[in-house]
Amino acid sequence: MIAKLKGLVEGQEEGAALIDVGGVVYRTLSSAKTLAGLPAKGQPVALETEYLVIQEVPTLVGFGTLAELEAFRLLVTVNGVGPKAALAILSIFAPDVLFGAIANGDAKAIQAAKGVGGKAAARIITDLRDKVGAFAGVVSSAGGVDTAPTPEGTIAADAVSALTNLGYQQPEASKAVAAVMEEDRDADVSTLIRLALKRLSGS
Repeated sequence: MIAKLKGLVEGQEEGAALIDVGGVVYRTLSSAKTLAGLPAKGQPVALETEYLVIQEVPTLVGFGTLAELEAFRLLVTVNGVGPKAALAILSIFAPDVLFGAIANGDAKAIQAAKGVGGKAAARIITDLRDKVGAFAGVVSSAGGVDTAPTPEGTIAADAVSALTNLGYQQPEASKAVAAVMEEDRDADVSTLIRLALKRLSGS
């Protein structure tokens, strides 16, 4: 069992990081957030990992933080939510923001993740709503996610990331999110995504 990789960044493929550990290059499936946080090629990096067998193929999944790993493990306990869907969700939500959406029953926000439909989002909320509060506290005390209120800039970045994952270009997504925030400075990430989508669709 490989629990953690420490090595040098070899590069990236679509949806995966390549990590050179002593001359052996490991490929880890990873969220967009983890991939975006990787240092430059040749620089040292450490990834938390989960070993899975996906369609009979041994697979490593890599995470930039322990909090993201634990959130992934929680998501894949939900019937119908596989590794691909879990990584899609974690590509647009930091763990604390995801836990907030689940606790608030915000299925529409979770549906912003690529490939996650209404039924899957509803199951995530039904199965995990009673677990995320205590779970977030455990992760925070272990040095993972900070469960303090998310800074406004991070909320905006998460909303823009969600919109770009839905196929919108970053400039138009940023403009829509900024317009929503001008009207509602207290909007949370799910509200930002929902209202920005309305603007982008012209409705």
